[in-house]
Amino acid sequence: SSPPASDSQCLVIRNGSSAYTVEKVLGSGSFGEVAKCTKVGTNEIVAVKVMPKHQRAAAEDEEKALKHLCTLDPDKNNLIKFYESFTFKGNFFFVFEILDMSLFDLLDKLDWCPPSVAEIRAIAQQMLVALSALKSIGVSHTDIKSDNIMLVDHSSQPFKAKLIDFGLACKTEELSQYKTFQPVGYRAPEVHFGVQKYEGVDMFGLGCTLAHLFLGGHLFPIYSDYENVRSSSVFDILTSLDDLLMLSWDPADRIQPADALKHTFINMKHLPKDGTSSYVTAAHKIMAGYQNQDSCWFNSHQRSFCVRERVLPMYAWVYSRCPGSPRRPKTHV
Repeated sequence: SSPPASDSQCLVIRNGSSAYTVEKVLGSGSFGEVAKCTKVGTNEIVAVKVMPKHQRAAAEDEEKALKHLCTLDPDKNNLIKFYESFTFKGNFFFVFEILDMSLFDLLDKLDWCPPSVAEIRAIAQQMLVALSALKSIGVSHTDIKSDNIMLVDHSSQPFKAKLIDFGLACKTEELSQYKTFQPVGYRAPEVHFGVQKYEGVDMFGLGCTLAHLFLGGHLFPIYSDYENVRSSSVFDILTSLDDLLMLSWDPADRIQPADALKHTFINMKHLPKDGTSSYVTAAHKIMAGYQNQDSCWFNSHQRSFCVRERVLPMYAWVYSRCPGSPRRPKTHV
């Protein structure tokens, strides 16, 4: 539970000369809690993940993965910034930069009205950069989903995103040692069937995440392995994704991060540099906006991204339901 509000009773976490005052609990999961904290002496706001002592093995695995990631520039590669880890009163603590909200939270805030294609492109590009960086050091995330991609600061840096939660990350060469991983609705076919696993599991997870954003709902069933595998008819419906190959059934055919970054959907080489189309203007502005923190333009145009207008004709299939799927959430224009 959250610490008492009284300053005299506030919870302080100590690590040698460093100390953090707990402001409030941001969330909790199977491995522990995440709290918003203030660093004593500097007033820097950080996020501190707390793992109880009985999660020692999981904490040590996460610490190992995070220290391996320190070889990468977190800002350049769109990865959450890790500051330090330590133990206090037998529990394990990980200190990270504070971020804004997850993509799941964003959808909830939008009342499950999908972001525009141009906005989703910005998320896709940044996560492909992150996957490319992980590939360069031989690491697989194995838990990519809408909860584990967070917006940095949606007010000042619209759609600037980072990949978080490396608690289940491992060396790519060791993937096949693990029987099952990934959330059911984001799980690659090779993981379902227990065959040889490759780095492409993360690309599949990202593809499911982007589809979740675009559809305003999950692409595959999220509660049952059996129902998930039975839902293969979705590939007959999502024909517009064939060229991108993020969701290829065969991992050998699944697109690599570097190749995906060269795809015309990402680099927009198929779009004119300028023109009268509101979509083209928005597409270029949003990509430039998250990179250059152009929040003024974004905020002034945010209400103009009408759902019915912002979807390209080639993506019109999104308004057709998959057989047996629930009706699309009501959209608000």
